[in-house]
Amino acid sequence: MLCEVVSSGGSSRVRNDGVDGEQVSGDMKCDVQLCESELTERALQLSHLLPPGFLPSSQSFALDAVDSLVRCGILIIVEIPRDFPICDFLKRDNALSWTTSDDMYHSDSDCDVEEMELRSYKISHPSQCPEMLFFLCRMLAGPLRALCWTTTALDLIHTPLPEAEFMAQIQSYLCDTANTKKQHYESCSQEAAHTAVRSLIDLGVISEQRQRGGVFLGVGPLFQLSENRQKLHRFISQYLYN
Repeated sequence: MLCEVVSSGGSSRVRNDGVDGEQVSGDMKCDVQLCESELTERALQLSHLLPPGFLPSSQSFALDAVDSLVRCGILIIVEIPRDFPICDFLKRDNALSWTTSDDMYHSDSDCDVEEMELRSYKISHPSQCPEMLFFLCRMLAGPLRALCWTTTALDLIHTPLPEAEFMAQIQSYLCDTANTKKQHYESCSQEAAHTAVRSLIDLGVISEQRQRGGVFLGVGPLFQLSENRQKLHRFISQYLYN
């Protein structure tokens, strides 16, 4: 979210010496307020990329993620008047969301909604915390990028294939992509390829078929349409930093 503020020059004020759109360095000074509704929405969207049963994709998980940033001192709570205009990037046309019918994010309680609308957060130490958050984003970028590249690879692989051959072709594509870009080699390791495929299996993008010759992997029915694979790719890539 800070990257979007920096790159778009939004209503919040961010000043930095040497912003090139992708990398932020030097002494950054921020006056950025982030609304709770958007922070929890982003956390909830990212939770859909976790394997089933690993962590709950629910309102409580999203709120705990934001509370963790408060407890460790990265964010501080700012109470704002009711008529204060809250920063809301989610209403932009290019914002992508992923929700499920059993999602508990949307509360029926008017009190919960009202309280969320009246709360926002600021970075606690502007000279240091933005760089720390960008560092955390870079740590997440490796597996997210591997997911993006693997989703793209599905356009080029004729499935179903035996599991070992499928994995080999995926890793080969990841290595070719990294070599072409001459960077991001952490996203093309055997472990990265295995994790990306496992995540896409858990999400239902890749299907497992047990046949006499062993386990075969193929593209699930919903994602056999190129349009749906592209939507998934855009959904994941919007969280990539750098």
